[in-house]
Order: sequence, then C-alpha cells, then structure tokens
Amino acid sequence: MIYLICNCTNNKTIKPSENLIIANCKFENIDSEILQWKKYKNKKELKARELYQGHAWQETLKCKSVLNTKFPTNLLVASAGYGLISAEEKISSYQATFSRNSDNSIHKFKNNNLENPTVKWWNEINEFNLNSLNSKGFVFISVSYEYLIAMQKTIEELIIIFKNRLFIIVLSKKNIPTSYKENIIKFDTRFNTFQRGTINTIIQRFSNWLFSEIVNSNLQLNHQSIQNHINVFLSHYSEYIHPNSEKLNDSEISNFIKKQISKQNISSKTAGLKDLRLRRYSCSQERYGKIHSKINAK
Repeated sequence: MIYLICNCTNNKTIKPSENLIIANCKFENIDSEILQWKKYKNKKELKARELYQGHAWQETLKCKSVLNTKFPTNLLVASAGYGLISAEEKISSYQATFSRNSDNSIHKFKNNNLENPTVKWWNEINEFNLNSLNSKGFVFISVSYEYLIAMQKTIEELIIIFKNRLFIIVLSKKNIPTSYKENIIKFDTRFNTFQRGTINTIIQRFSNWLFSEIVNSNLQLNHQSIQNHINVFLSHYSEYIHPNSEKLNDSEISNFIKKQISKQNISSKTAGLKDLRLRRYSCSQERYGKIHSKINAK
C-alpha cells in the first residue's frame, strides 16, 4: 500500500459559502475564527477528488493513476480547510490556503503573536487519525513548501510510524525542518529544463515523472536508490533560467481574456492562463481566475 499525500488546490468546482472564505474572516483572533471554521465546515457536499480542479490537481490525479498500475494507492489531501483528508471524503467547498500571496491566506493571522499562524491553524483543524493507516505501507509526501511547514507535527508523527518508508519530495533550495532530514528526496529546477511548465506546478509534475520512473524502471523503494536515480537524470540538464515575463495590470488582463474568448475560442480558465503565460505574460492563477469570473458574470 502506498499513501500519496498531495496538497489541495485553489480552484474548486463549486463556490464556497461566505462562512468558508478566509478573506471574510476578522483577523484579530485566530482562536475564535478556528472555532467558527470548524462549525461551518461540517456540511458534506462533494468528494474531495471531485471538488478540486485545475492543472495542478490533474497532475496529482495522474500521480495516483501511475502508482496504481503497480501498487495499491490511497490519495490523501493536505487541505488548508480540513487538515489531512482522504480524497474520497465528502467536504464543503472553501477558500483557504497556506500560500502567502493570497487574500485567503492563513498567514493573514500574523498579528496574533504567532511566528507562523499556519502551524496553529493546521494543528487545530486537522482531525485525521493516523492510526487508521497501514503502518507497513509506504508514504510519499508531495506538497508545496508552505504546507510542509504548516503540517510539521503531522509529518513528524508519520515519520515515527513509517520510518524509512516515508519519502518527502522537496525542491532543494528550500529550508526544511531538520526532523525531515532522513526522509527527504531532493530535486531542483533543472527539471523545468527537461519539462517546461510553471514553477507553481513543478512539485506535481516532478512527482508524476518520478512515479513513472519507479513503476517503469522498477526502482527499489528506498531513499538511496531513488535519490541516485534522480541525480543521474538531472545531471543531463542545465540550470533552468526563468524567461523574463511582462507584468500586466488588471485592465490589460481583462482585455486579454476577452480576446481569448471572442477570437481564440478559449473559454476555460486553465487553457486561458496557459496561453497567457506562453506569450510571456505573468499572472497568478488566483488573479487570472478572479478576472475571468468577473467577465463571465457580465
């Protein structure tokens, strides 16, 4: 059995209630907001795997499918709204993230005398029972840096249970807790030289490649074998140089989207953002999605 832990995504298939949008919180008291959040998140609307959408989530689902060809694989989601959950669990839609550059970031509680409010938030909302997992299985953790920090207590508990059968996939330039040291699998941005894509999805894309290698090359599930395989592969590629992108204001992005819809017949947010970035313009997924939604609402 393999447990694959990936983080949630900003894009959802249904809109959340006003009570489950972090931007609507009062940021003076994180404890009271956590109590309110836990109260409203109990409504069950949709399975987690059906709620999330977007390119990063599609890559996540591919990861599970690849592993499933050789190993029974259980997908778990590190959710900023729920803690650790099964992808099969029914949850409510929400807007919350541990990423910093978002109106719905838990980091906005920084005035609560907390070094990192995401750690407290995770520890309070996470209700997952780790003892429900098969301790003889393997765990792969493929989440972004901010999630690795927020869920540190959970990861350290998983390390105690699974020991050297737990693997944490890490972009090597990040500062990672020392308690993760023996379980880390490192890669770097040379992967983007091999497979071009946004930095925002590099963890998911790399994980997809790695799991394909594990399945097709019959790699042993130990840290040394996997790390050596990665190192040899990346040695064939030069350091990735991020192309200079031109920044557009909201009005310019709005006009760009209108042309995409009317002249290029590009109506989906995912395809539209990919087209914009291929033309060397920069825009976050959240910002593009908001402007796109406003245009469609008119």
